[in-house]
This record gives sequence, C-alpha cells and structure tokens, in this order.
Amino acid sequence: MLAHCKFPPPTTSDEQTQNPPVQQEYQISPQQVEQAKSEATIAKLQEELDQLRGKFEVLGYEVEQLRDLQKNTTRDIDSRLSVLESQQSITAKQPSTSEIARSVAVTSNESIDTWISNINQNISVAHSIDNILKWLDQTPQHPKRLSALFALAKGYFNQNDHPRAIQGFQTVVDDYPKSGEACDARYYQGRSFVKLGDSKNAKLFFQETIEICPTHSAKEKSEYELKLISG
Repeated sequence: MLAHCKFPPPTTSDEQTQNPPVQQEYQISPQQVEQAKSEATIAKLQEELDQLRGKFEVLGYEVEQLRDLQKNTTRDIDSRLSVLESQQSITAKQPSTSEIARSVAVTSNESIDTWISNINQNISVAHSIDNILKWLDQTPQHPKRLSALFALAKGYFNQNDHPRAIQGFQTVVDDYPKSGEACDARYYQGRSFVKLGDSKNAKLFFQETIEICPTHSAKEKSEYELKLISG
C-alpha cells in the first residue's frame, strides 16, 4: 500500500537556507515610549524631592539651633546689661575720688588738731602720741608737720620721758631751725635736762636760746630758768 502512496520529496538543507522561516517583528508604539519617558522623569523628580526633603530637615535643625543660640545670646545680653546697670547705680552712689580726698584731708586735719590740742592740755597724751606718730609716718610732707613734731616732743615731756623729749625737740630744731617752734624746742630741751638733774647741759641750752632767739618769748623763760639754777 505504501507503494501507491505519493510522498513529497524530502526538503534539503539548501532549500531551507534559501527559504528561512518568517519571524514576527515586535514594534514599540509611541505611547509606550512616552510612558517610559514619563516614568523616568517621575523617578528623577522623586529622587530630587527626597533630596530636598533631606535638605529641609537639615535646615530645620539648623534653624532650631540658631533660635536656641539667639535665646541664649539674648539672655546673656540682658544679664550683662543688668550687671552694668547695677554697677552704674553703685558707682553713682559712691563719692568721687576728689570727694574722698577732701573728706580724708578734713578728717586728717581735724584729727591732728585734736591730738595737738590734747597734748597742750595734757589730756589723753599717750593716745595722742601714738596717733601723731602714725600720722607723721603717713603724711611726711604735710604743712602741719612742724606743729605735729613739736606736739610729739612736748607729749614726751609731759610724760616725763625726757630723753625722748630731748630727741624730739632736736628734730624740730634740725628740720625747722628758723621757726619759732625751734626757739621753744631749745627752751624745753633745757627744761628736760633740769628734770634729769643735769644742770650743766640745761644751762647750755638756756644760754643758746637767749643768744639765738633774742626777740622770742623763750628768751625770757630761759633767763628765768638760769636764775633758778644759779640760785
């Protein structure tokens, strides 16, 4: 039965090469292209948006820091202003340097006058001597230095501390030789030697007083003392 059947001749490889099978082509539509572009654009925009959000978060944090810094700075400025206002108020209430100097000068003069007066009246002599010594040490160039030195020596004389009295009166004579206090100082030196029982040196000082101070009241007092010594 196969003999009666007719089969087509077998296909050779050459024929297959000459007539290859038809392949179906895949084509992309314009709509698909536009959609792909849109999706890429959206993805890029989303990425940029995320970056902006990150930057905004950083900026927000920095803004908060600046606000905190501003608050702290404001508080610091207010505090400093308060301190300055307080200092200004205190300074305004305090006396000026010139006022303090005038006050000290007045107090100093009043005190030295009081101490000198006390010694002349033989009142609070020891206390006045201590204060005059301090005053002389603190104000060595004061106009009342001569009066203070003489009062100091006389204070020692009133206390019967005649060796110190003689030294103190000698300071008056040496520092202010042409002053009236120098004449009185020589007279009191003679008196101190009388108190010490040294009539010889007493005479010398009385005689010196008479010679150097012929017009001073110390001359008459010295002459009187010489008569007492001579008997």
